Amino acid sequence: MRLEIKRLLLGFLCFSLVFSLLVYSGANRSEAAASSAESDSQPGVIKLTYADAILDGYGIEKRGNVFEDQDRLYNGEGYISFFFAEDPSSAEQAGSATFTVEVTEPGLYKMSVGYYIPEGYGGKATSIQINEVGTGELTLDAPAAGTVRAEKMVSKVMLNAGKNTIKVNRGWGYFGLEYLKLEAAKASQAGGMLEAEDGVMSGGVSIETQGEGYSGQGYTAFQQSGSLTFTYKAPSAGMYTLLIGYSAPNGEKKTSMIVNGQTSEISLPEQKGFSEISAGKALLKEGDNTIEFSANWGWYNIDYVKLTAADKAEGNAVTGKLINPEATSEAKSLMNYLASQYSHKIISGQQTLEDAEWIGQQTGRFPAIMSTDLMDYSTTRVDNGATSTEVEKMIDWYKRGGIVALCWHWNAPKGIGGNEPGNEWWRGFYTEHTTFDVEYALDHPDSEDYSLLIRDIDNIALQLKRLQDAGVPVLWRPLHEAEGGWFWWGAKGPEPAKRLWKLMVDRLTHYHHLNNLIWVWNSEKPEWYPGDDVVDIASVDTYNPAGDYNPSIAKYEGLISLVNNKKLVGLAENGPIPDPDMLQAYGAYWSFFSTWTGDFIKDGTTNAAEHLKKVYQSDYVVTLDELPANLYTFTEFSDLSGHWAKGDIELLADKLLVKGDGGRQFAPGRLTTRAEFTVIITRALGLSASSTPVQFTDVAKTKWYAEPISAAAQADLITGYSDGTFQPDTQITREQMAVLIVRAAALAGQKPAAVKNVLDQFADASSISTWAIDSVNAAVASGLMKGLTRDHFAAKDSGDRAQAAVMVKRLMVYTNLID
Repeated sequence: MRLEIKRLLLGFLCFSLVFSLLVYSGANRSEAAASSAESDSQPGVIKLTYADAILDGYGIEKRGNVFEDQDRLYNGEGYISFFFAEDPSSAEQAGSATFTVEVTEPGLYKMSVGYYIPEGYGGKATSIQINEVGTGELTLDAPAAGTVRAEKMVSKVMLNAGKNTIKVNRGWGYFGLEYLKLEAAKASQAGGMLEAEDGVMSGGVSIETQGEGYSGQGYTAFQQSGSLTFTYKAPSAGMYTLLIGYSAPNGEKKTSMIVNGQTSEISLPEQKGFSEISAGKALLKEGDNTIEFSANWGWYNIDYVKLTAADKAEGNAVTGKLINPEATSEAKSLMNYLASQYSHKIISGQQTLEDAEWIGQQTGRFPAIMSTDLMDYSTTRVDNGATSTEVEKMIDWYKRGGIVALCWHWNAPKGIGGNEPGNEWWRGFYTEHTTFDVEYALDHPDSEDYSLLIRDIDNIALQLKRLQDAGVPVLWRPLHEAEGGWFWWGAKGPEPAKRLWKLMVDRLTHYHHLNNLIWVWNSEKPEWYPGDDVVDIASVDTYNPAGDYNPSIAKYEGLISLVNNKKLVGLAENGPIPDPDMLQAYGAYWSFFSTWTGDFIKDGTTNAAEHLKKVYQSDYVVTLDELPANLYTFTEFSDLSGHWAKGDIELLADKLLVKGDGGRQFAPGRLTTRAEFTVIITRALGLSASSTPVQFTDVAKTKWYAEPISAAAQADLITGYSDGTFQPDTQITREQMAVLIVRAAALAGQKPAAVKNVLDQFADASSISTWAIDSVNAAVASGLMKGLTRDHFAAKDSGDRAQAAVMVKRLMVYTNLID
């Protein structure tokens, strides 16, 4: 009996030992599972395990600690199995798992997924719906080598207060779903760094962590669809500079950046690793602002966005100098005018004469620039019966005082279609509709193809010569949009396009002696730029979404960077016209715009009727009627940069009221004479002399100022001295200026009134002559004149040319001669 008891006790001890080992092993296995994911009790984290899900559809099931196929590494507690093949013939939906989660606070939550993928299976994808709204496809990266379980923060989701449903679909590939984790997202910070993984993703945008060099805990991958949205809490309203961290390993791509509803297209150059690129500026309001990136074209990654308060825009080094030293006087004058307006106003433009006329009917004002095309003068179009009257239209527009701009949809020299539908001869400027190889032609100057290039350039020169003979300077924009590759001249990349541009500049300038051309390059990419020595103006074409009137600041800054802020930049083509107020607020100082034809101007959506009226009635927009009478004899004054009276002087110069002091200088500090000041006032009031002019003994009839001085005397604007002289070449004093300016206002029907004690502000008031005291009083009281300093009027000091121009400008405003 004792022996049997001993045996029983020994057996019990062995069983206990084995049981203890099994329990210990299971405990360790559970601890290992817990160590591979965040703790269930982590503060603020909601964990939904596979057991919490409700399953629906075929193929799906809940499994415990079960290996899939040949795997022996799984050490979790269990998962929902998506290890099933889809059956397209099944009437039942493929399996899905739905979780219910209840939260007390509505808002954004970070959602992480714990999952199981056996070794060798690679990455998978799933799709998740939050309250029946999809978040797009979400990728599940393959777990690290030697493991089969992983956790990934896949997206931010918006949850409602109370109950919410989260539905997980199979997506692509076999995997197991262990759990979901939800954690309230941090509130938007005022700091300037927004990590992509903290944004809200939709559609095909997902968080990725593969590779290295990215910031934060990951980056977002764009694959042709979806969006990434941030809310940025700006500490104050104002202009902010934006930088994007990104990679584009498979070539150049594009993204659309939408800031508070304003869309900008951002080009992302090819970049294997992560880099940073400027996205321009954005005008933000104090507090919350929305910054969204929407898939535009291609696969690319966005890592972060940096925002900093923008520095005040610096000046530019733009001049009116053309690349052709033999340019016609009209071309030089036009370029000088464009340079004088740059950063002060934008010049309006419209493609086709017919649409320019339509704008005049709709708004009461016509565009200053009429843009058109030499397309139908292409040799292979003419050979097929094309005709054109565009040259005649340009000459007529020039005679109306307008500006002419030209592009050339150059039909390929050969290798075009005939009359077959879809490949007609008139499509020959498109790459896909010609076999002409520009690179081959340029590489073989003895070939027929090269001679055909020269033939076409020579034929188009005949039309440009007609314009030169008529005195018409042209904003000439050939080889436009080369970087797109859709036209044959850009199909072989930047180098052939630049070579063709230089060939054309040389041929037209030095062989044909066409000196009426202002050469407008049309690309924003540095690798396509042919060089400062062959470009007068840089331009780009923008087609924002219909009704989006943003200033395209990113493209503007890209262009000024391209030309080192030394050349004018313009919008050679546009869909929606940028809003004039936004152009000024953003500092996007485009020289001109030119809206494309047809629906872009007439559909009522791309450019709404009220928007067109706002643009064409804006003081910031130059229209045809506002171009100066001396547009083609205009000279910008080179000595006014930074001068306090620059704007007023240039305004009077535009109206032919003041002229330079020889060459391109105004000499604003040179003391003005009695004759000069009288002449300016006479011109401003429109006074003219009768057939019996008043004569002063010292004013010869041959003097340039004789007729205006006579007109002023007849109008009692001037009286001269008692000895019969006028002393025209004597420097005029400030008190004499006051007398003339007050008399001029009275002649215009706006006599200024004197105000008691107004001169008490000047410590030198006692030095004002008795005969001038009333006029000085009235001039100061009405704002026509101010003291030379705050407390000195300086009555006996001579006035300079700048003071004279400013006084006359004030006179014209005071008498309602100008706004």
